[in-house]
Amino acid sequence: MLISNPQAMKRLFFFLITAFLIILYGGCKKCDCFDSSQYVQGNFVGTWKGSISTFKDNKMVKKSGEVIIYQAASRLEGIINMEGVYRITGLQFNNGFWYFDVVCSDTLNPECSNWSLTGFAVFSEAEHIDFHMAGNECGPLGKQYVSWEGTLAMYSDLPDPALYYSFGKQGNTWNYLINKKSSDTCMLQQKITETLSDGLFSGTVANSCEWPWQHKFFYWYLDPVMYTVYDGSGNGAIAAAFPIDVTPGRVYSYIHGTDTAQVTLVSRYQEVTVPAGKYICTKYRIVEPADSVKSGTITDYYLWINNQFGIIKKEVTTPSGPNDISTQLLLNKNF
Repeated sequence: MLISNPQAMKRLFFFLITAFLIILYGGCKKCDCFDSSQYVQGNFVGTWKGSISTFKDNKMVKKSGEVIIYQAASRLEGIINMEGVYRITGLQFNNGFWYFDVVCSDTLNPECSNWSLTGFAVFSEAEHIDFHMAGNECGPLGKQYVSWEGTLAMYSDLPDPALYYSFGKQGNTWNYLINKKSSDTCMLQQKITETLSDGLFSGTVANSCEWPWQHKFFYWYLDPVMYTVYDGSGNGAIAAAFPIDVTPGRVYSYIHGTDTAQVTLVSRYQEVTVPAGKYICTKYRIVEPADSVKSGTITDYYLWINNQFGIIKKEVTTPSGPNDISTQLLLNKNF
């Protein structure tokens, strides 16, 4: 039946419009929208856990793990621990968004020649951040475009010390049991005695092993992403270095004087049992001249390093004499 009365049609029109608005908005409500701009740079510091995913190699790829974010001078930096270890360096912080670069750890690899990966993090709700990374990773022709994204939940408001180098502290002391090639045993003690500057430490090594020396000094540089051992000559030459994001299988060479040490990451997350207990370690192989004077004399050994507690075990595969180290095992520590 047609409605010919204009007033009736007008009333029906307003009735329908009112009903539509009530359905659409559910009446007047106060907006409880989340405001990510209220968060400041320091709110991002801590340990975050979760998953991120991207479309890669014609399929969705997902990886899970942790991201630690820490304060470094005036900016934030961090470490991604998800099926590999990657460093992230802060670019800027603006209106609740933290922008960062992801550092390429395998610059010698031709497949990584066009690496360019950047990202941002922003709070999506309390104790949760949206984490995004986009750009070129390693791949054919030197690159592969990816766009990683996911949500991470705060696990702790402190960076997990197991995920970065955190054993650099004045007073830290390690006692080791030395097993010689001759099957004799002795003791070795290593102690950080002085903080020379931010991240730079000196210390002493003492032994009861009847070696030509009883005491000597060592020099280390330690920050969250780098452990560097200097050769002790006083000229700043690096004997060996262990970047947190080192690439498995890649040989890194360090020249000091007439010597060259070669360091290779063998494996991560290896459980090692020593007298001091069980530790999860990163295993390295080091090949270096045993003595600069003895041409052709080479020391080939494995080193197990725990990010939080330092050197846990050393195993020499080529001890040259009965008085040389066969194994060095952590006996105890004071921290």
